[in-house]
Amino acid sequence: MIIKNRQTEAASYSLILLAGLGLLSFIFTLYSLELTVKGTDLVPIWFTTSVMMAAFFRSPIRLWPLIAVACALGSIAASAAIFPFSWLNLSLTAINLVEALLGALLLRRFLPRKNPLQNLNNWARLALCSATIPPLVGGLLVTLLPIPIDSSALKTFFIWVLSESIGALALMPAGLLFKPYYLLRHRKTALLFETVATFSVTLALSYFSLIYLPWPFTFIIVILMWSAIRLPRLEAFIIFLATLMMVSAMIAIGKFPMVTPHPRVLEYAPWLPFLLILLPAKRHHNGDVLLPHRA
Repeated sequence: MIIKNRQTEAASYSLILLAGLGLLSFIFTLYSLELTVKGTDLVPIWFTTSVMMAAFFRSPIRLWPLIAVACALGSIAASAAIFPFSWLNLSLTAINLVEALLGALLLRRFLPRKNPLQNLNNWARLALCSATIPPLVGGLLVTLLPIPIDSSALKTFFIWVLSESIGALALMPAGLLFKPYYLLRHRKTALLFETVATFSVTLALSYFSLIYLPWPFTFIIVILMWSAIRLPRLEAFIIFLATLMMVSAMIAIGKFPMVTPHPRVLEYAPWLPFLLILLPAKRHHNGDVLLPHRA
């Protein structure tokens, strides 16, 4: 009887996990597609691959096929909600899966499962295994597909690699650290209030920095550094992700035009300045560049 109850609980947990991952893939894909730059057939920032990669890292291998199916269906559904079904390119989804599997295998090989981001060495491995090698492999694979007439293989490669890399650097820290029981911490009123207040203040100040201040990314970095000091690691990483998404949306809708003396650079890497926003995710602490060792 006890074994049967445990099996039922495990099955229920797996169903909830798969449904949640499918929903996250749908939301992040829908968001990323809305950021599509005019005249560019690839989105400038992509989170869905990182959702799958983090899920593979944290889940047993026996669930990987189901996770791949759930996330792929969520991504395809989001694409179908924006574009005609005849426009869908399943080859891109397959490349995302290849990247996610490759990144998860590398992360499981080189990072500890219990506390994957405990020192600077782990951060370097995270950047290499999730934001460097998989995007480069995906970029090479996507150049093998038919290239749009108004684009080039080099431009396609750079936009793909940078969009995947920024997505990984923004989402993977939170994805690697997230555990369901972490949500129970917010039953403490003090932590819940501090998290919500810091979240609201960070987004508001980042918004006003973009609209009214010169060199806004510099001010946003300072604001995010303050958030990193105030909150535990997971909450801080979620705020970094939310800030990046808000700023991306503002640029996409034209609230903050990107002006540069070298427009050719942004043509090939339109979201390059967003790497600056991610710097506070690795702040100095006891000589190392990482967030404080808080759960």
